Amino acid sequence: MNKITAIKLREAAAKFADFFSDPNRKKNYTKETYSIDDIYPLSSDSAAIVYKKQPTGKKAVVFAYLMAGRWNLFFPTDGHVLGMETFWKFKQMVENHNWSVHLA
Repeated sequence: MNKITAIKLREAAAKFADFFSDPNRKKNYTKETYSIDDIYPLSSDSAAIVYKKQPTGKKAVVFAYLMAGRWNLFFPTDGHVLGMETFWKFKQMVENHNWSVHLA
């Protein structure tokens, strides 16, 4: 991940935290505030962002991905994670197929 992309990711992570920290946000029943605990780059265009939530002391993890020059962040469910693990098999299958087409 290059420096400009990393800076934009940090800015998006902070904006996301501000949005979820709004005490008047729907479903923010405990009036939690979010702060960035750590950012883990996963690739040149994806990252995991861990937030600390106060006053509960809980943590939350967000998946961030870069698309069309913009960072998109969301809270993945277990179903999302399992789906992406399974998706990898299909991605690899397609890449293998395309490799043989490139060489034909």
